[in-house]
Amino acid sequence: MSATIEPVNASLIEAVRRRLLKPEEIASRWGVSRSLVYQMIYRGDLPAVNLPGRVVRVDLDVIQGFERQAKPVHCQVDDGREPGSPW
Repeated sequence: MSATIEPVNASLIEAVRRRLLKPEEIASRWGVSRSLVYQMIYRGDLPAVNLPGRVVRVDLDVIQGFERQAKPVHCQVDDGREPGSPW
């Protein structure tokens, strides 16, 4: 019994393309540098898919999972006022 290989239709290719993000797209989404995203990938902090032609992509599910686990960062600006002072 041989397997039948069906031709891939354009809508399936487009769906896969939308699910795999470029490091540049992730950087823009997170407001960080592209090099930081590449560092995260190479350290293994952000699992990625290596495609032919030195192409690197990250699945949208991985990105969303990473975002759910991320802790919010709160910045404080020291403007010289006493804590709680309106001026």
